[in-house]
Order: sequence, then C-alpha cells, then structure tokens
Amino acid sequence: MRLAAPDLTRFAARVLSAAGLAKRHADAVAATFVEADLLGFDTHGVAMLPLFCAGLQSGEIARDGEPEVIARHAAHALLDGALLPGPVVMRRAVDLALDLSMAQAVASVAVRRSANTACLATYLPPVAAAGRIALLFVSTPGSAGVAPPGAARGAYSTDPIAACIPTGGDPVLFDFATSATTNRMTERARRAGTPLPYEALIDAQGRPSADPACLDADPPGAIQPLGAAHGGHKGFALALLNEALGGALAGFGRARARETGSRPGSACFLQLIDPNAFAGRDVFLREMDTLLHAITGAAPVPGGAGVRIPGQRAFAARRERLRDGIPLHPDIPPLIADLAERHAIALPVPLPETEQNSNGTQAFE
Repeated sequence: MRLAAPDLTRFAARVLSAAGLAKRHADAVAATFVEADLLGFDTHGVAMLPLFCAGLQSGEIARDGEPEVIARHAAHALLDGALLPGPVVMRRAVDLALDLSMAQAVASVAVRRSANTACLATYLPPVAAAGRIALLFVSTPGSAGVAPPGAARGAYSTDPIAACIPTGGDPVLFDFATSATTNRMTERARRAGTPLPYEALIDAQGRPSADPACLDADPPGAIQPLGAAHGGHKGFALALLNEALGGALAGFGRARARETGSRPGSACFLQLIDPNAFAGRDVFLREMDTLLHAITGAAPVPGGAGVRIPGQRAFAARRERLRDGIPLHPDIPPLIADLAERHAIALPVPLPETEQNSNGTQAFE
C-alpha cells in the first residue's frame, strides 16, 4: 500500500487534532511524521501516532502553548519545551539556532522538557541547506531502558545522535541510537511476535537475547548499548556524552527529575557550525566532496554494490516517495486504521499500484 504524502499528512493532522492537540501544532507534528516516512525512518513516522495520541490524552504531552526561551546570549540559548510535542519544540530550537548562527561561527541551543522528539533526521536538512553543519544529541532522563556494559538492568535511555553535513550534492545525514536497537523497533517486533534480527537485548540474568518479550518479564531485561557484546563500551561512551550534552547541560536531567518528582521529558543539545567562518564554505565543500568521491570510489567487495554514504538512500527514497507515494510497512496500516475508527476519520485512499511503486517498503535505520 502506498499513500500520497499530502494525504497522509492531512490524515495525521486530523487524528492529532481529534486527540486534543492545537491545530497549528498538529500540522507541524504531522508534517514531521510524514517527513520521517519519506526519508525511510518508518518506525518514527506515522507509526508514532498512537503513542502521541495516548500521550496527549493522558497529559504526558501538552496540547497547547509555546516553547519558552529561558536564556538567550550571542551564541547560545536555553529553551524550555513545556512538554509540547517534540516536533514543535525541535522546530523552534532549529529556528533559534539558525537565527543565532547568522552572527556566530558556532551557535548552540540546549533544550529541556520536550516531549518525544520523534525522528531527529527530519529537523536537520534545512540547516545543511543554510550552509551549516548540524549536530543533535537527545536524552530522555525519565527513561532507563539501556543497560551499560557489565549490568543486567537498564540505567539510561537510548540516547540518539543525529548530524547533517552540507556537501556539493545531498548532505551527509545520519540519525542513530547509541543503543543496539530502539524502543520503536522492539515495539514493532513485539506486535509482530517475532525476534529482533540480532541479539540487541539482554534478559534479567544478563544473557544476550533477540526476544523482545524479555523486556516485559519480571524483572525486565534491557537493551544493550550500540555495539552490544563486541563493542558496547563504545556505544556506552557515546551515550555518556549524549547524557552530558543533552540532559545535564540543559539543567533538567535525572537529578532534577528525581528531586522535583516532575516529568522531565527529553533534553537536547543542538549545535550549528558555519564552515564559512573557518577555512571558508567553498574550501569546506571541496574537501567534503573530495572525501566522498574517494570513499564511494573505493573498490567494492566481490558481488557488492559499493559504498553508500549516510543519507544517500534516505534522500533517494524521499524523491521517489514524493513522486510515487509512501509505501507503508505492514505494521502501520492496522495502527492508523484503529485511530481512524476511534476518531471517525476517513483513511487516506491508497494510490493505484503500478510497476514503479509495487516493490514494497524498507526501513532505513
């Protein structure tokens, strides 16, 4: 099944509005979800609608209001998200950082109390289009689902990192958790009743596992760090950096949440770097393009397709999906059908299947 991006965006916005989210925010969140699906991050696109609707109805996600700039200086700012949906907060953070970067070589925005930030990759291409390098770190102080090496219990969150780097063509773009898998991917495996493709988890006895049911056991298992048994110390180190920049720097991390008993939401750190303020934009782009040419020109392994630059497949997918429609992962239609029935909203009409658009979907995480 493929859906046209505008149709899917309108549907998602109507569902979010029906769940209580202010219309202007519903439009922004829906656009972010669909952008994630266009780029191929289909566990963090419209598949997140049920999670956000539940959060809106429980009060975990604020329905209206605006993020508040707590402090603003020449090159940095602190933003309070007021537990608004992450796409609302992160779009404001990007706008603020871009504004600061007009006069500064390096501009930084720390964010506290954002609700779920969804797909980080969706926020950064506009930054690269403005000629800036973007770095984004996100932690969730209220979550402890990832076990550090040597532990059999979770102690911190999946702590994703994203970056976007301008080039002479499509930017380099990546977005990955510092854990061996994501919460959304384990939820998808649970719903399907299938194991993960590798042992990204540990059970309560510390044994590697691919069975997502171990996370629901008593006591529960946990997600392993990125690299798992053979390199988990590296994923753990990246997560510590993320917790420092994302949570501690914003001043509303695990200690503050414990002391106040309040819901901390997510904490973020966004930094923009202007290459023009260093060796110059043209020099930077020439260096990046030379590097990428050397990498993609490396001899492929026998029978292989060669090197793929991070973001290459995502931007190709985006162009194809804008033209031919977004293919829905089989996990998604039941989720959105349930919301459509609950809120009496008509589902988008699938596009006719053609030879060009009948190849199914593929996640790009």
